[in-house]
Amino acid sequence: MKDAFPRLAAAEAAAQIQNGQTVAFSGFTPAGAAKEIPKAIAARAATQQSAGQPFRIGVITGASAGQSLDGSLARADAILFRTPYQNDPDLRKSINEGRTKFYVSHLDSSEHSVQVIITEQGVADLRGKCPAERAEAIIENCAHPDYRAPLRDYVALAGHAHSPATLKAAFAMHLAFAQSGDMRTVNWEP
Repeated sequence: MKDAFPRLAAAEAAAQIQNGQTVAFSGFTPAGAAKEIPKAIAARAATQQSAGQPFRIGVITGASAGQSLDGSLARADAILFRTPYQNDPDLRKSINEGRTKFYVSHLDSSEHSVQVIITEQGVADLRGKCPAERAEAIIENCAHPDYRAPLRDYVALAGHAHSPATLKAAFAMHLAFAQSGDMRTVNWEP
């Protein structure tokens, strides 16, 4: 199957992001957070700002992201708002000086405000999509290829609800990971 979106270099991905957009980044800690794309976005912001054009984005992650994401974007004054967590000294300074808005939300309450997701695997444009279509776009364009099949299976098991979810299947993936270190070994029938 041909990819719906081409694989992009970091600078190419950054060029897709416009001033004022909200960007959700992968990763739950600095070890898993995006490294190159935030630096490319920071460089794009610096170029735009030096040309007299505003360039600041909203930033959402699962949790802390560290220097490569929060630090590089904060130093470029490229963060309009940050949620739900931060632990970077440059970003903290920007927040305390009132340049960056910060709010804490529950980790799953802002998924409907995300327009585009960029990961090392690709880009998912979620604009105008219902939750089921969003799930498909994320799986096909942003999930690692090794995990796409079990994620497709999960969505199929969840049914055609407005927001496809099934706790039984989600717990089965967690159990597989706890037992084998790999959720791909999931047994959907306990």
